[in-house]
Amino acid sequence: NSESLGSCSCGGQDACGAKMMVLVAVVAVVLSSVLLDFLARLAQVWYLPGPTPAPIFGNILNPQIWMRTLAHISALRKRFGKVFVFWPGPTPSVVILDARHARQILLDTDTFPKGSDYLEKFGAILGKGLVTSDSATHRRDKECLGKFFVADNLRKFQGEMNRTAAEMIEARIEPNVGKDVDVTAFFHFFTLRKMGFISVSQDYHNDVQEALALADAVPKASRFIGVCMLTGLPMLDVFPVMRKTKAVKRRFDRWQQKIVDKRRDLMASGAKDVPQDALSAMIRNGFDDNRILDHLTTFVAAGQDTSSFFLSYTLYLLSLNKDAQDKARAEIQRVLGDDEDLDSSHLDKLQYLE
Repeated sequence: NSESLGSCSCGGQDACGAKMMVLVAVVAVVLSSVLLDFLARLAQVWYLPGPTPAPIFGNILNPQIWMRTLAHISALRKRFGKVFVFWPGPTPSVVILDARHARQILLDTDTFPKGSDYLEKFGAILGKGLVTSDSATHRRDKECLGKFFVADNLRKFQGEMNRTAAEMIEARIEPNVGKDVDVTAFFHFFTLRKMGFISVSQDYHNDVQEALALADAVPKASRFIGVCMLTGLPMLDVFPVMRKTKAVKRRFDRWQQKIVDKRRDLMASGAKDVPQDALSAMIRNGFDDNRILDHLTTFVAAGQDTSSFFLSYTLYLLSLNKDAQDKARAEIQRVLGDDEDLDSSHLDKLQYLE
């Protein structure tokens, strides 16, 4: 009996040892595959500067990328220049901070097609709007909608923009002179209203609670998407900001669907006073409701957000440079003269501000 027990024990040890050897071999193969893949990707971008990556993790082990994302990218620009490689995980990304190169990339979509990461993460919120559509679909959509965002068309809304700015300055800025004012919140709401004029010929302020919720959610969602793209984080509902963003998106869709339905009815009735805006153009071109809602979301999320941050940053730079303030103020006073509001004829004469 003791001999049989000894042989069983020995056999069990042999089986465990064999399983362990198989497990070690599998782990070794996986690690070797990961390392070889990392080296192959590294070889593709070896000639570009950037922080040294670690296999699998890339550069995301640095706590600064999580705590101060944009500040960290800015620090890397100072160290490596306007074009460098950053690894948000096992796959490298080329960071372009040169305006000329960025413009070429954005305009030449055949040479620089939108990547899957870009489409998936922006697409989770924007659907298939102008920012996330690609190739032939993007060209068709741009042909339909691009004309509404060129200077000649935008100047038609100068009066509405003047009135909106004056109203908001009186309500939000003048009562707080001498106090801290969040100018980004001011511009988020201002540009949201501006986008309503351009896209659906309505002042979104007419539905103020909807507009306020949207203006608050868009910059937070924009930052979250940016962090996910930089760090490789998946855009999952486990993140509260993702759940809130999707809820606001559903709320925005319900709000805009009422506007779309009303416009379809107006156009079907043969009325002559149909607004000649982006919404009417999409309906005439046979866009279904889902496609229209994706584009309206894109106008707000991409167009409104970028415009508001640009205006906020411009004011920030002016606040740092009194000479620039004085030059801008003097030019505006000279060009306006006795006129109270800017119009398109004034804009052409504002050479310094241009």
